[in-house]
Amino acid sequence: MNVYFSSTKKIFSNILNSNIGFKGDFGLLVISIALSVFGLLMIFSASSTIAYIRYGDTFYYFNRQLLWLIFGFLVGYFFYRVNLDKIKFLSYFLLFISYGLMIFMLPEALSAFNPDGTKVIKMPFVVTLNGATRWYDFGFLSIQPSELFKLSLILVGSYILCRTDREKVKLSKFLEQYVNNNSIFNSFLGFIFRNLFFSITLFGVLLVFAQRDLDTIIVILLIYFSMVFVAATSTKQKMHILKIFLIFVIFGFFSILLEDFRRNRVLGYLEILLYGEPSREFRDGVSFQFWNGLVALGSGGLFGVGYGESRQKLFFLQDAAFTDSIFAIIGEEFGLLGTIGVILSFLYILSKGIEIAKSSSKKLYVLIATGVTTFVISQAFLNISANLGVIPFAGMALPFLTYGGSNTIVTLTSIGILINISKRSNR
Repeated sequence: MNVYFSSTKKIFSNILNSNIGFKGDFGLLVISIALSVFGLLMIFSASSTIAYIRYGDTFYYFNRQLLWLIFGFLVGYFFYRVNLDKIKFLSYFLLFISYGLMIFMLPEALSAFNPDGTKVIKMPFVVTLNGATRWYDFGFLSIQPSELFKLSLILVGSYILCRTDREKVKLSKFLEQYVNNNSIFNSFLGFIFRNLFFSITLFGVLLVFAQRDLDTIIVILLIYFSMVFVAATSTKQKMHILKIFLIFVIFGFFSILLEDFRRNRVLGYLEILLYGEPSREFRDGVSFQFWNGLVALGSGGLFGVGYGESRQKLFFLQDAAFTDSIFAIIGEEFGLLGTIGVILSFLYILSKGIEIAKSSSKKLYVLIATGVTTFVISQAFLNISANLGVIPFAGMALPFLTYGGSNTIVTLTSIGILINISKRSNR
């Protein structure tokens, strides 16, 4: 029994660095806590009326977000203390968990719609909302598997891109011995193993595409291309990466044109851009949330109408007021100065992420920092750009500020990893 406990303790001590106090980037920690607390207060402001009408409790969404924040900070603390060199198995485990959850919802995601808008095939715990099948609802917890996939992709991709020469030789010998290139199937397997990071990313993209979640696909591809671009060792490689990126951009453009709801969303956006407001058809339909978000931002002026005084959250933006459009509510209640403060906060996180990546002497840490920074910042500025009308509106979470368990936990975990890397850069 003593031998068992001593070996367990040894394994655990290899994973966690219990002898290291807080030596990470203090500024990044402070801004993350500040944004999380501000987000919690804004969620209460934007959701209290709806929460009271639905549940008789103005603190319903506030309390749930508070629990997710606590859990997110605990997971973030674990990843702050963890030895990133020794969690390869955990990273692959998280990847396969995310794959499994997304594959399980495929039958419902791919099935046809009933006349009432529900799906013909209904999978246990799977939720289809507004035509998109992206979530699990376990009552006490809602999960969006694609959020977990983003984090696991960053970690697994970093390990793959940092394979040693010895590991590459072992892979080559394995392929020579077991993969017969005369077979189409074996040639396909050979391609997957030789381009493992690309294959993992592409499979995830296809699963998310089945969920009708183009916004998440954009973030996943930005993560992938930022990491392989940083890992590239020559200008030729970087140009090749940019060409592949352009192909995906073209594919994304055609995927918008092929689906009615995406095409109409773009048309509604163009109407507002060209004429100042959408037609009645779009205003009451696909542009409803976008238009009311712009009204909220315009109503805020320079200083805002005051905390808790938003009008657009009342029966106009509704649930979107504390999810995708919370930036618009910030603009309404705190005005232009409030929105500038939020943007400057994310620019500060961006500068810290770049600084941490540049100061890391280990390639693994550079790539993880690059992926994490790309994940947080790309989501933030895609959400802000959509709310401001710079790009067509999309259902993208705003890190730290949007209500939701999956994004909150993954965002705080990512910040914990980034602070972990900064701690090791400062040693």
